Amino acid sequence: MQTHLLEDIGKSVIAAGAIGVPAYYLKIPLILAYIAGGILIGPNLGFGFIREHDSIAGISEIGLVLLMFILGLEINLKKLFEMGRAVLFTGAIQITGTLLLSLAVFSTIIFSQFNYEVVYVAIALTLSSTLIVVKILSDEMDLDSLPSRITLGLLILQDFFAVAFLAIQPNLSNIDSSSILISMARVLTLILVSWLCARFLLPALLKAVSKHSELLLILAMAWCFAMCGFANTLHLSMEMGALIAGISIASFPYHLDVAAKIISLRDFFITLFFVSLGLKIPLPHASTIQLAAWMTLMVFATRILTIFPTLHRLGFANRVSLLTAINLSQISEFSIVLASLGLGYNHISKDLLVSFILAMILTALISSLLIPRAHQIYKLINPFLMFIGFKDTLQTNGEEAHTPKKKSIVMLGFYKDSSSLLVEMQKNLSDEILSRLMIVDFNPEANYTLRTKNVQTVFGDISNPDTLKMVQIENADIVICTLSDRVLKGTTNAKLLFQIKKMVPEAKIILTSESVDQALELYSHGASYVYVPRVLGAKTLMEIMQTLTLESGEHIRNKSIQALTERGEIIP
Repeated sequence: MQTHLLEDIGKSVIAAGAIGVPAYYLKIPLILAYIAGGILIGPNLGFGFIREHDSIAGISEIGLVLLMFILGLEINLKKLFEMGRAVLFTGAIQITGTLLLSLAVFSTIIFSQFNYEVVYVAIALTLSSTLIVVKILSDEMDLDSLPSRITLGLLILQDFFAVAFLAIQPNLSNIDSSSILISMARVLTLILVSWLCARFLLPALLKAVSKHSELLLILAMAWCFAMCGFANTLHLSMEMGALIAGISIASFPYHLDVAAKIISLRDFFITLFFVSLGLKIPLPHASTIQLAAWMTLMVFATRILTIFPTLHRLGFANRVSLLTAINLSQISEFSIVLASLGLGYNHISKDLLVSFILAMILTALISSLLIPRAHQIYKLINPFLMFIGFKDTLQTNGEEAHTPKKKSIVMLGFYKDSSSLLVEMQKNLSDEILSRLMIVDFNPEANYTLRTKNVQTVFGDISNPDTLKMVQIENADIVICTLSDRVLKGTTNAKLLFQIKKMVPEAKIILTSESVDQALELYSHGASYVYVPRVLGAKTLMEIMQTLTLESGEHIRNKSIQALTERGEIIP
């Protein structure tokens, strides 16, 4: 069995890579490539290299767990609470409106009667895909924009609705309030236990291992899977347990570093998830395809009809209202889970489950094309929206300007030279510029001391390219690293230069070298300035030597002692 599983994983990865590489160069969404890879090697429409899709379906669920954990790590609860009115009111309208519209359309036009299948269709169309939305927004590095924050809040609200339905699903023919209350009590128990651990247990544990990057990652993942197991014990989804686990430690200084290290692992299992989805696709009947097309049409119609006017009525600009609606225009993978359970309860037919899968794939593919181009779509149709009465504003309710506010300086790594540079910056730069300084380093003591001095810091390993993405280095004006290759671990100044130039080509980049030849090489690859300590040190010493020939040595000595005493270095 183990050999069979490893063979199927190998075949899945090969298929994903074989189609993913040309898809990347043809600018086709990779989600489509992975699903196509599953279809190609699947037993129904492909060559049958994998006969049973369940062989990798279980292990691919790890991708969902890691995705939800990273989502939780990146959720800023303060910002979500600021969006509370928009999320709660819009979520209520979206869920209620989608349910009513779907029940009306499918019970009268499609099924010509009201039955269990109509209910399942309405529930499925209500839920959007956290997996697809977060993956695309994360790839676009757009998780912190106003439309994205509202989107994440609505997804969480939908998850609570799905959990409530999951609780009453076995007794769908005899719904009572007690089952709903029990489900909510379980969720509150999960949140309470998570908060207590994050408040009294985890801070000391994580701080104790924070200097050991590998152990910090293992402990964070242990916390994630512990909460998944506890959620499963409470008869809740493991994905919800992972989400709560991530949120509970999102305020810790280590959260970005942990998320950056998990991303590659997450992407591997997410690839398996989409391949396994392609494996499930059977040869559909005409009626099955027609029903999937109706579902797809209804998803887009209900999102536009419920989300866009609601947010606009709450005072948000057309851009925020439309982008949020586009972000949520797909069917959730959790809908497939609910439908699979419904098939087991004899509530729905197998053909309807196939329609759900086809509709999810179709909406996922369309979303992967629309979400990265949502702003262009807004600019294209906004004149029409204004013509029919939706007046637009440039910036409302805290909406960010289209061009993000730039950070003046991002300092990568913090050691002795960085400490001395910070002192000089505090002496010579304005408070406004210093307020836009950000330091990225994984020394917990230095991070704590810097925060006490009101310096913005991020706990992260600069040798990991995903860390640079997570801290949004692409918004920097100046990027500086005062660490030489001898001090850097896991990277070099040359590698940092390549990564920074790729992410933010317009930034001015200051790097460090102990070698003159290496400094010239860094210049040849585009560095704005290369700090060579021995060269600048020699120049300073020469000036001191010349001064000593004119002044008293005791005077210069006392002046140097006084200056060093008054510096107040973070790293002496």
